[in-house]
Amino acid sequence: MVYDGKGKTMKLYRDGVYVVQSTGVNLNIEPRNFYVGWREGWNTDAMISYIDDLQLFDKALTAAEVRTLTRALETGSVGPVLRPETPVTVDDGATLEVSGECHVVQTLACAGTLAFKDAGRLEVTGTTAMTGNLAGTGTLTLDAGGDFRRADASSFEGRLVVAGGKAILNRTFKTLPLEVADGAEVVWIESGTQIIFR
Repeated sequence: MVYDGKGKTMKLYRDGVYVVQSTGVNLNIEPRNFYVGWREGWNTDAMISYIDDLQLFDKALTAAEVRTLTRALETGSVGPVLRPETPVTVDDGATLEVSGECHVVQTLACAGTLAFKDAGRLEVTGTTAMTGNLAGTGTLTLDAGGDFRRADASSFEGRLVVAGGKAILNRTFKTLPLEVADGAEVVWIESGTQIIFR
């Protein structure tokens, strides 16, 4: 169930699929004890039902976010749902695990490790700067290219997709399956020499 307080709309999803919505819903959340299926002061019995999973967010999730979250629950890999305009930074020594369906972020600055699990997919719509490590098996899609000249992809067995812009890669990317879209550009850095591939 997703409640949008601004639009006063409540949408119901079952297993990630939209079922129905109600408009004009005025859900009043008061600063007191929070119960699911029962309200303090009610004189009637509590809801008789089972709740499989409960997570609270500080925003109304989009349909795509509900689908992503549901798929993550099905695979047993539950994490935060990021908005597509989210800039992501992975500090040196930190690891960001990517698993499940395609996650979309705005920018990626990674000095740590970007670890793909279970054929996870990550799409970066803006700039990417990678000085850390790529690891695991999955797909990294770059819509605006990126700078990977100081990155280490020797532990990455996935696929790199350059959908747009210019990607600057080093020799550790040479063995990866590489997909370059029309209009995109790949620059290989080999011993200080640039080899341009379009």
